[in-house]
Amino acid sequence: MSEAKQVDGWKPITIHEPIPYSCVPEELPSLIKALPSITVLSPNAEEALSLLSISSPITRKSVEVAAARFLELGEDNTGPKCVIIRSGALGAYVATKADGGQWVDAFWTTEDSVKVVDVTGAGNGFLGGFAAGLLLADGDLYEATLYAAVSASFIIEQRGLPTLRMASEKGIEEWNNDLPQRRVDALRQRHVKEIHYKHH
Repeated sequence: MSEAKQVDGWKPITIHEPIPYSCVPEELPSLIKALPSITVLSPNAEEALSLLSISSPITRKSVEVAAARFLELGEDNTGPKCVIIRSGALGAYVATKADGGQWVDAFWTTEDSVKVVDVTGAGNGFLGGFAAGLLLADGDLYEATLYAAVSASFIIEQRGLPTLRMASEKGIEEWNNDLPQRRVDALRQRHVKEIHYKHH
């Protein structure tokens, strides 16, 4: 991971998730005014396209276009340092001006659709996991987004909150009878395999 994808020196940081009803084109000037105080901007895909008046269907391409436009907002580099557009089953697109963008898969794939019970709170869970991931991954944006995707995976498996218990005398937390770190490692490995496949 390159230095530019780190958030060292950003402390304190502000992660901004726009309120859904404010994600209309008329509110874009208000968002632009707030950009100097926003480190990470994270709308979902529908909100992002609406704010920017992009009428295209939600695809990876339209999300990438939206992220690039958000990074260009503001004057004199006052835009967000990072944009993460949460895109449901498509995954999440994390982008910075310095390094461009990269997709992180949703943890549950289409083959696991039975695991998706209720998406209420998935965005909040994602961003909470992202904030924790920034600490656990020493500010690495991509790694933090892996934690974010895993956090959301636990939220959507049931109605309400995941179950939590201590798995052993060592005090290791289990959520829904699974280890969060196991899921992070599995998602990271999935991406390593995809990158290896693309280059061979």
